Amino acid sequence: MLPKASPVRYPFKPVLTVVPAPRVRQFIDNHTVFLFCKRAVDIAFSALFLVVVMSWLVPLLYVVIRLDSKGPAFFVQKRVGRGGKSFRCYKFRTMH
Repeated sequence: MLPKASPVRYPFKPVLTVVPAPRVRQFIDNHTVFLFCKRAVDIAFSALFLVVVMSWLVPLLYVVIRLDSKGPAFFVQKRVGRGGKSFRCYKFRTMH
């Protein structure tokens, strides 16, 4: 477990000591359950965001862009990713 922070008295202000970063890193690396739970929460909140927000925001932005300007609403750009592999990146075309 991590040590508890102990109060240190400085002139005029009480300050808490900070746990050194290497000890925190060692704690995280040695606890696979912590990493699994963190990853599960990340995936759950991302999926929730996609369903709750992006399901209505993407179509709304598409309609607004199409009404505002001529041409496609999406801009496709080729990019280079991991290992030099190219992929297509889809963006909203928001500039005139």
